[in-house]
Amino acid sequence: YRRYRQFFANIIQQGIVQGEFADMDADMAAGTMVSLAVGYIIQGLGDPEGADWGEQAQRSLENLIRSWERRA
Repeated sequence: YRRYRQFFANIIQQGIVQGEFADMDADMAAGTMVSLAVGYIIQGLGDPEGADWGEQAQRSLENLIRSWERRA
């Protein structure tokens, strides 16, 4: 868990430095990303036929990342 969170925090921080993402707490953003992914894993285990959990997770993560983009 910590390794993944740190991995994503580093990527997010690079995006902030490069001006791709708005200024934010990269560690907290990484925690949000990992929490979202874990939530979909739990839903998939609890209700495997309830949805295409992989697709939903991907779309949700894409929306989350888009929300971090720096606005002109």
